[in-house]
Amino acid sequence: MNVFGQLKKTRVYRKLAYFNPLEVFSRILEFSKNACLFEYGGTREARYSVVLFNPEHIFSSSGGKLFVDGRKTTQSLSDLINSVCGSGDAANFTGGLCGYTGFNYASSVQGVKVHKSVFPDAEYGFFTECLVFDNFEKTCVYYGSEDKDFDAFFEKIMAAGIAESLPENKLECIGKGFHYSKQGFEELVLKAKEFLYSGDVFQLVVSNKYFFD
Repeated sequence: MNVFGQLKKTRVYRKLAYFNPLEVFSRILEFSKNACLFEYGGTREARYSVVLFNPEHIFSSSGGKLFVDGRKTTQSLSDLINSVCGSGDAANFTGGLCGYTGFNYASSVQGVKVHKSVFPDAEYGFFTECLVFDNFEKTCVYYGSEDKDFDAFFEKIMAAGIAESLPENKLECIGKGFHYSKQGFEELVLKAKEFLYSGDVFQLVVSNKYFFD
């Protein structure tokens, strides 16, 4: 469902040759630092891979202040999105936000004390271009806008020499221990149960950091 309205640009739908999505994504990262890869499909092996890249804007929030492409703004998020999209509805993909809202955002909303982070409280890219791979049918489709010079961009990717499949190298990890000992972790779990029983929280995720070489 399109929640952003009709994009104020002519949309392009283009079928491309299929290549390994992971390798295409790694090549795109060389030319677009703001890119992300999603995989889904409802099976053990993801059928679909979606690569988002070249966002129109980067929206971020820190300390209750909104920033666009690193610059502070007083505009609302809806006005900023409408500068790219108009009103109305469209059947095809016209763009979407992709990013994260961190735990530090709670300090702005509820006044909860949290450790200060070097990262924004929230950060989202507004993407209007993507590649959609069907890993079962071996197809690839590009969704974008007419004003983007995708041909030149894709030629850069192809010039890097993408293979249709990745070599089957085995990844080996050597464990170096945990942040918490077994006893320390069990104590955390018991403490979490106390919070649950008292009604302070309805869910807690207790984790233990692993160290590897």
